[in-house]
Amino acid sequence: MPMNVEGRWGLAQSDGLTMNLSLKQEGTSFSGEAEFDIDGGRVTESVSGKVTDSDITFKRGTLHYIGTFAQGQLYGLSIDFQDAGTQATWFTPKVFEPL
Repeated sequence: MPMNVEGRWGLAQSDGLTMNLSLKQEGTSFSGEAEFDIDGGRVTESVSGKVTDSDITFKRGTLHYIGTFAQGQLYGLSIDFQDAGTQATWFTPKVFEPL
């Protein structure tokens, strides 16, 4: 059974970016919006991805996010596929439960 990632939750990256995700989920697929502040302005981008009981993958623009659930908490890595040198680790303090 996949983890339930639906709703609004925050994500903090090692590069200082914090992002709020608002997601709708159907089974193992989800989509929604990511909101974050950059260069003094608020940005909203679409996100979509897949989730299982142990990991998550999603895309935001050219960034790909890969994460793992550990005791319900989520940790991972983001990679910019246009510049593979642009990477950041990330985590969310939210504890997730199965669907």
